[in-house]
Amino acid sequence: MYELQSIFLKGKSTTLGVVDTTTGSSSSGGGGIVDKIPLQTLDLTNQKIPPGYTLYITLYSPMYHDDDGCGVIVTPQEVGIVTMKDEIADSIMVALPLLMFTLTLSSTFASIYQERYGGSFLDAFWGT
Repeated sequence: MYELQSIFLKGKSTTLGVVDTTTGSSSSGGGGIVDKIPLQTLDLTNQKIPPGYTLYITLYSPMYHDDDGCGVIVTPQEVGIVTMKDEIADSIMVALPLLMFTLTLSSTFASIYQERYGGSFLDAFWGT
């Protein structure tokens, strides 16, 4: 199990351009400062990442990392982080066929019991 320690954007800022003193014009080609912008939440669905920036997260596990408390810095895509909505949708897609199989099988056993021994549908399940 991993603990999410930090979320941040890291990239080259192009807002601070270099001013040419001979012409007075500013340009941002190749210039810029590497910025690290901390974020409060990890929102994978509404990512508004500025151009030139990459989203990083820091994950820590006491089982796999040293006692210094420093985790590993990765992108969410590298570790396969998905939204809770996607997890629930995937689990429903697995659970529905299993539920249908179980209900069909129990219904088949109940109807076979009714044909052999009579009684109601509940008698087949409760054995009364």
